[in-house]
Amino acid sequence: MTLNLSCGKCKVIQPFSGVPPTCEVCGWVCSTTNMRAVTRSKRTDNSNYEPRNTGSGGGLFILLLILGVLVFAWSRLSSEPSDNNQAARAESSEASLRECVEPENPYSEGTGHYAGYEWAERNGSSCSSSSQSFNEGCEEYATQESEYEECEAENKK
Repeated sequence: MTLNLSCGKCKVIQPFSGVPPTCEVCGWVCSTTNMRAVTRSKRTDNSNYEPRNTGSGGGLFILLLILGVLVFAWSRLSSEPSDNNQAARAESSEASLRECVEPENPYSEGTGHYAGYEWAERNGSSCSSSSQSFNEGCEEYATQESEYEECEAENKK
């Protein structure tokens, strides 16, 4: 079996074989003591060094990233200015719309407030009875209905 290792004598990657590994070029024997010395020393000659492709896909990722940026930039540059203005107007009109909440009875069932609210919802908001709670429930419906109608009118503008 042949291994490619850094030779302590040649100072480059060379084929090694045998046990312990021996440089096939100069005969230098690779031992644990020699390997520590080799890993601490600086390389001076990289002429025989060839990097291996590790297959990590890093290059492909960068290529796809650059391609994505180019497609995005091209799509932004190729659209007509009128499209951009129209989109901006649509966004601003959507932003100015507010959510209109329909009237909803906030009172507990069986109370005078609840009864007044329900009556106003069915019959209109003008109520005058001898019950203060009934009248307050009726007024609550009138307030909610008025706010809802105002909101709807503003959103239609």
